[in-house]
Amino acid sequence: MDRDVLDVIEREIDQGVRARFSGTVVRQAVLRQYDDDPVIEPGGLWVRVLLDGPDGPDDGWGPPMTAFQQANETAIEQFRGYLAAKLPAIRLVEYTFSNPDPSPATATGAV
Repeated sequence: MDRDVLDVIEREIDQGVRARFSGTVVRQAVLRQYDDDPVIEPGGLWVRVLLDGPDGPDDGWGPPMTAFQQANETAIEQFRGYLAAKLPAIRLVEYTFSNPDPSPATATGAV
């Protein structure tokens, strides 16, 4: 997909995630594709939602991620439905703190 088209879609997704989550918990939503990550299959798209929170795993990502999931269960489901209707090519939504690290303190879910 053309990067200009992806940029437009990414802005819409960013607005959509901000509309569903209260306060300033969401820093940014980023649309990722095959060229961005080898785990993403050709033609597939992922969304990474960057959250404000701990700076790294030493700050204890697990409890804040669990608290985020519990406090936002409905918003997470609504956002998943929004994405499924908006762009079926999106296969995964990942929630992580704004300083992503390959630790297990991310929440992912298929759309």
